[in-house]
Amino acid sequence: MKPLFETAIYVNRATESLSKAIKGKEISDPLIEFRSWTSGEKLFVKAQESGCDLPLIFAQYPKLEYWAIAEEIVVLEEDDKSVTRYRFSNLQRIPGRTRQRNDLTVISTGKPLPNDFIRSYSLVKTPDFLLASRKKRH
Repeated sequence: MKPLFETAIYVNRATESLSKAIKGKEISDPLIEFRSWTSGEKLFVKAQESGCDLPLIFAQYPKLEYWAIAEEIVVLEEDDKSVTRYRFSNLQRIPGRTRQRNDLTVISTGKPLPNDFIRSYSLVKTPDFLLASRKKRH
């Protein structure tokens, strides 16, 4: 098992779409975001080059629900618009006590991610609660 990368991607996504996209521990079906995740795509490449897994943290509301490992993040041009296709594996519930968006630290500002954050994604510091859960599994 690879270590987790120091940066993660928070994804504002309905949990129903996650469970429909993945079957057990296999790689998910592709999911599409109608936004260009250019920073996310670069981060994915950087994590791979570092020999690390890139965590994706999912929630649709302030409560963080699931996390997974990014398996693909690609920005595509479709009909003169940029979209992002991504896949993930190992979808699991956020460990421990209930966590919220504001438990995540935004990389660019060093401040908590607001609970009312509505954009499709944000680059955040990989939280200690994910790093600790990964170490326990070794």
